[in-house]
Amino acid sequence: MKITCDKSDLVQGLQIIRSAMSNRTTLPALMNFLAETEGGKLKLISTDLELGAKFLLPVEIDTEGAIAIPARKFSEIIDNVDGDVAIEIKDGKVIVKSGKSRFQLIVIPKDQYPILPDFDINKAINLPTSILADMVSKAIVAVSDDDSRRVLQGALWTAEKGTLTIVATDGRQLSVVTREFPDASFNVIVPRKVMQEFVRLAPTGDDVFLVVTDSIIAFQFNNTTLHSKLIEGSFPKWDQVVPSKSDLQVTFDTKALVGITKRASLAAMDHGSIKWKLANGALIVTASSPNVDFEDEIPVEYTGDEFAIAFNPEFVLTCLGSFKSEKVTVGFTSNNNPILFQPVGDKDHKYVIMPMRA
Repeated sequence: MKITCDKSDLVQGLQIIRSAMSNRTTLPALMNFLAETEGGKLKLISTDLELGAKFLLPVEIDTEGAIAIPARKFSEIIDNVDGDVAIEIKDGKVIVKSGKSRFQLIVIPKDQYPILPDFDINKAINLPTSILADMVSKAIVAVSDDDSRRVLQGALWTAEKGTLTIVATDGRQLSVVTREFPDASFNVIVPRKVMQEFVRLAPTGDDVFLVVTDSIIAFQFNNTTLHSKLIEGSFPKWDQVVPSKSDLQVTFDTKALVGITKRASLAAMDHGSIKWKLANGALIVTASSPNVDFEDEIPVEYTGDEFAIAFNPEFVLTCLGSFKSEKVTVGFTSNNNPILFQPVGDKDHKYVIMPMRA
């Protein structure tokens, strides 16, 4: 292989595929990425055997070829050269030239690098990137960090009857988003990592092509393709947690609720609670720790009996941070039952938080 390419294109490609590179692995091949000429372009591929990324960039090709290149050192080299980059494979090494600079790295053959499945465009679902990225970003905030519950380290994607529902939960908070979707049927658990990379990389204003099978999910947009294995297992029956009705509903100004919750969190102990009390025309918020006490209130349209409940402030802030509306409605049944948060104007986004003991 012998090619010449623009440094900025190569840097962009390396940044995109870096997300799928393995930093901790017992397989030496995974410390590399695959570079292969294809259709007049250079294809860069990386994988950690769970997530795979592919990027196509324009190059001038003198000789076709493919080789696996040490990822970290090659990236460092490209970051520190100036101008166009010439790459040549010769005698089991990759030679990198830019200006007067010349580097030589030992490489491994293509057949020693894992193979990514091809993206089957004929099986793809096409939809606006902005819609899917918005859904994912609103749901992913509730994904669990608990390694002992693998199924909760992803989100449940269910497509049926012209809708797509994405649900994530860590057992104490839950986010569910539903939107219209092309006619398709699947029910899969998608890992957080590929969702994070999709949201990070997907451009606004373009479409994304989506392929879902029994074992993988794949996204394709612009010159980028992401592949990921799905999570096996049974997702909890989340719909049993979402309140079907509320005995008490109160609408708050989102900005004001965020502000008072942040202030209260400063007085709460780590993983401690803040306390809400609804009284005549006000929400009174308190928090305390061995060294700090806090009390504040904001006005609300409420004239009922006093109602008190306690929350983890981090969950409330995460919830409100995923909303884009100026107002939020909070539905209560009791101070022991799940609380339903909904952005005003978006009935298809629901966020459930379990209360804490006051």
